[in-house]
Amino acid sequence: MPVTIKTIIFDLSEVLISGLCGVEESLARRFDRAPSEVLSALGGELLLQLCRGELSENTYLESVIANTGWEISVDELKQSIRVNFRRKVADMENILEGLAAHYELVLLSDHAKEWVEHIHDLHPHLRIFKMRVYSFQIGQTKRETSTFERLLGMINRRSEECIFIDDNISNIECARRVGFQTFHFSDAQTLLGDLKRASIFCGNANSAP
Repeated sequence: MPVTIKTIIFDLSEVLISGLCGVEESLARRFDRAPSEVLSALGGELLLQLCRGELSENTYLESVIANTGWEISVDELKQSIRVNFRRKVADMENILEGLAAHYELVLLSDHAKEWVEHIHDLHPHLRIFKMRVYSFQIGQTKRETSTFERLLGMINRRSEECIFIDDNISNIECARRVGFQTFHFSDAQTLLGDLKRASIFCGNANSAP
């Protein structure tokens, strides 16, 4: 007998709003560096420590500046990142509204405390989620299968009752190992097709152009 999907779990960055991706463009022009080099400097172990709540945002940014030698202040770099957070991923708010009428929605995101506080002010539509779980709150990221096992306990679900949606294939593979049905996110229209094939009802979003 097929198991009924009860909960749909979304990643945040690059699925619902912009995260760090995109910040590298303006910084690359400023420092005459390749965008990939800039994005790499913002990532790595320092970013993981920030997302696990082990570093403050200021300490993280100070370390990035010290490691790269970029001529930029912490406040300027902080502002560059925050500007990027303003952007929504096209058509995703409409999809969330369609799903929320029929399913429990949960947010699971690897993110920094200071960034999340700012994002919540910018994007009040994120209140649509019944639960929002961030890596800095639980001290671990989606790189670990135990994160998904822990989430199941928090929402009182079995993995087969859930769908997990993320743009990061490593996170997708981690969730699959725990038994989640997963969709690798690329854009809203592709996601709508995935949801339709899985017989997930999205309300009016199903007929979006």
